[in-house]
Amino acid sequence: MIAGIRSTLRKRSDVLRGTVPVTVERSIRMAIAAEAQRSTAPSLAVRVLGAVRNTFSRPALAGAMVAAMAIVMVALVLFDRSSALPSNLTEAALAVHAQATSGSDAVEHRSSDRNDLRSFFSDHGVDFDVFFPTVAAKLIGGSVRTINGHPYPVLVYASQSHTISLLEVDQKSIDSKSVQMDRVAADDVAESKWHWASAEDKTLFVWKSNSIMCSVVSDLAVDEVSALFRLEAL
Repeated sequence: MIAGIRSTLRKRSDVLRGTVPVTVERSIRMAIAAEAQRSTAPSLAVRVLGAVRNTFSRPALAGAMVAAMAIVMVALVLFDRSSALPSNLTEAALAVHAQATSGSDAVEHRSSDRNDLRSFFSDHGVDFDVFFPTVAAKLIGGSVRTINGHPYPVLVYASQSHTISLLEVDQKSIDSKSVQMDRVAADDVAESKWHWASAEDKTLFVWKSNSIMCSVVSDLAVDEVSALFRLEAL
């Protein structure tokens, strides 16, 4: 009898596996990010998340992001605003945000018009169609930054006094290793659509839209960043 039940459950595993609502996932991620800020030790939330890993992405430990921030600070001393970014996507996204908040001239082309920005990006060598997600924040402009000699677009948004930067990289660059992704971030995006990390006063949000890898960085908290995006539509 027990063997029969097991066989039936195996056959119906796909039917029994449901999709967790975005609001529930958001709540779990917020709890994990808060715990990661308090300690780098595996928390109860982390262990619970691991048990449902097929549905949710793994959390990134705060220590890894702090290390990336340290690398970015060194990089910003070595490179000026128009120079190449680090080849690691996380480090590049953090560097982009630091540049976007560095002063009044931090955004190269100030415009809220998408077609105008598309022309700007194309004129500066971006060779893929830039993705404009639905964001509950004001689009204030864009910049072009290079990684290993290739130009990539940066969208900059404002939410009250906060800046949200979005670096976009095409999948071709990821596949060719011209731009490298952290293993945890890559696994999270591949397995559960997006990756979140939070450390100190920065939140990193990575997801893939068709063939574009999008990396958002802001000084907003995880719940505030997630509230700006329609996660179910990404």
